[in-house]
Amino acid sequence: MAYDFGRYFKPKEFECGCGCGGLDISQKLVDRLNTARELLKQPIVINSGFRCLEHNRKIGSEDSSAHVKGLAVDIRAIDSNYRYKLLNVLFFCGFFRIGIDKDFIHIDIDESKPQKVTFLY
Repeated sequence: MAYDFGRYFKPKEFECGCGCGGLDISQKLVDRLNTARELLKQPIVINSGFRCLEHNRKIGSEDSSAHVKGLAVDIRAIDSNYRYKLLNVLFFCGFFRIGIDKDFIHIDIDESKPQKVTFLY
């Protein structure tokens, strides 16, 4: 499948972190991320995008993870001011499944999971 990563992102940022080269990411997710980046006016660094099932299992995540479906990313967010601005933009851009960790923010658009939730790691 051909993807349009827009002006802010590159395919490598969304590839599986195990090095297998797996890349099956939702275009809708990428489009929303580009809008978020435009509004934020600061870089958005993707820590984790698509994950192959083997890599997902290796890191201890559930088989039903939205990452395996190409519907999720984890964004580096280590500064509280940046995290606050990012969260505001993400809500505005229609991200309604958000997980917060001290080092990253997980977002996904997996409609098979509960919506309008914010969870902690």
